[in-house]
Amino acid sequence: MERLLSKKKDFVELHEWWLIEKYRGKSYGNKFLDFFEAYMESKGYVDLIFYADHPAALAAFRKHGYKEGGYLEGSKEYVFRHSLKPTRCEDKTDFG
Repeated sequence: MERLLSKKKDFVELHEWWLIEKYRGKSYGNKFLDFFEAYMESKGYVDLIFYADHPAALAAFRKHGYKEGGYLEGSKEYVFRHSLKPTRCEDKTDFG
């Protein structure tokens, strides 16, 4: 986590990702994540940080390969990380 919070800001944080109920289960969430990852990578970002508490969002992040890095008691959210440039420590859940 220290590396992510260093002087260089090469990561993006996304809070509160919602999908209207009638559109759930139709792969729109996966399509959004595909688009968002490609767009952020094209802008030069290296890591994506997501905060989520809804079971569907948690499942989508895990399915998409995001690594769980902890739980924020105050906001009651799980923190996920996804590296757009895989590293040797990619498999660590403590954000290496």
